[in-house]
Amino acid sequence: MIPLIVTLLFVNINCDKEEKKANQSKNKETILIKAMSLLGISSPSQRTITSMNTVETPTFSIAAGLYTTPQNITITTKTLGANIYYTTDGTAPTANSNVYTTSFPIWTIAGKTLKAIAIKASHLDSSVLSGVFSYPPLKTGQTLCYDTAGTLISCAGTGQDGDLQTGVSKSYTGPTAHATYTSDYTTTDNATGLVWRSCSQGKTGATCATGAAQTLTNDGTATDATNHATYGCNALNGTNSGNGYAGRKTWRLPTAKELSSLSSFGAIAIDTTAFPNPVGGNHWSSTAYLITAGNSYLVKSDATLISFVNTTAAYVRCVSGDQNLTVKNFTDNADGTIKDNTTGLTWQKCAMGQTNNSTCSGGATNGTWVNALTYCNSTLNNLPASAPRTWRMPNVIELQSIEDYTKTTNFGPDSNYFPNAIGGGSVSTTHMGILDRSWCVNYTTTWWSCPKINTTAVRCVSGP
Repeated sequence: MIPLIVTLLFVNINCDKEEKKANQSKNKETILIKAMSLLGISSPSQRTITSMNTVETPTFSIAAGLYTTPQNITITTKTLGANIYYTTDGTAPTANSNVYTTSFPIWTIAGKTLKAIAIKASHLDSSVLSGVFSYPPLKTGQTLCYDTAGTLISCAGTGQDGDLQTGVSKSYTGPTAHATYTSDYTTTDNATGLVWRSCSQGKTGATCATGAAQTLTNDGTATDATNHATYGCNALNGTNSGNGYAGRKTWRLPTAKELSSLSSFGAIAIDTTAFPNPVGGNHWSSTAYLITAGNSYLVKSDATLISFVNTTAAYVRCVSGDQNLTVKNFTDNADGTIKDNTTGLTWQKCAMGQTNNSTCSGGATNGTWVNALTYCNSTLNNLPASAPRTWRMPNVIELQSIEDYTKTTNFGPDSNYFPNAIGGGSVSTTHMGILDRSWCVNYTTTWWSCPKINTTAVRCVSGP
């Protein structure tokens, strides 16, 4: 009898794959019944047959791909009672992976390989669902255009940030008082899904007019921006008898990318309706500046992102929500362009002046701000040769999106996809505090303003 069972199982394994996929549960039940009949065993009960069923494969609420408006991604399965487990690092999910409980804002999941499996006792595990979502950078907020001297000009046809205004529109809800803890005010960023404490630490109230903003270090001590018993972000998780500030217990210091997302490059301030009476000073991020030990990034009141020694005292604004860690997910299109699967943008692989080959050999040709605008808007009109794209000079948030803050020598783009990346570059965004300057970046320091007549490396962008 044992050889007969082995033969039947062998037949089952080698049956037509497509038919097996379409009728998996039915086939297994039929084979089981036939095998037991030949062995003189009565037909199995419905409970036994049910134990051979396969859990339905999970589905996303929206198809994987590019979205240019805010989305929340949910995962469901049609099998009642099944639990869904997921990973975001490309590994296969198992029952030991994260349990899915709530939707993902697309901003926090973009670029990550989201995989999910549904599991239920006495059932075969579902197939694995997999997908990557893309979400463009946020708009900078700039709507005006200026020439090299800082004179206001018409935006039409300039290719400046104020002309194109690319990206996802920002919007906020709040300050909103919690229904139970009515003195707790939060502001929700609708474009990212993050929830912020409406006031910097130390200030309270619907208009953040009560109290005084506190400055803390970021050095890991018991009195720093994270750990201070009263003003540290962790302290918010223990308020309201342990229920957390505004009923949330996931408060933390924001990453550099999260904190920068609040900056408006059109007004040199954050939104004062959503964040009333903002403090005009430096705010700490949780992102370490790995090029220099003991330093971290902070955001200045004029939106400059720069590194400071961790023992420096700066203001603190706390956030709650899934942490937005830098995800680098690129595809080399083998035509002189690189696709960023996180943002959906397509980048020029080699900077202006470099040879368009696999190593981007040669030196980059630096150009002034006007040179860069002209090169991206009109000169670079034959790349790729097979299907030329519409290129432009990137804005400040777009260029920031390919920087890699996990690197220890410079935070330029991934050298596996952007080889021989030298220096940094300027962007199409004018510095609204100094109109004859634009924003620029040096890959060994950070963001600041530089005169438009200065020369820097140039790398163009297209799409999405």
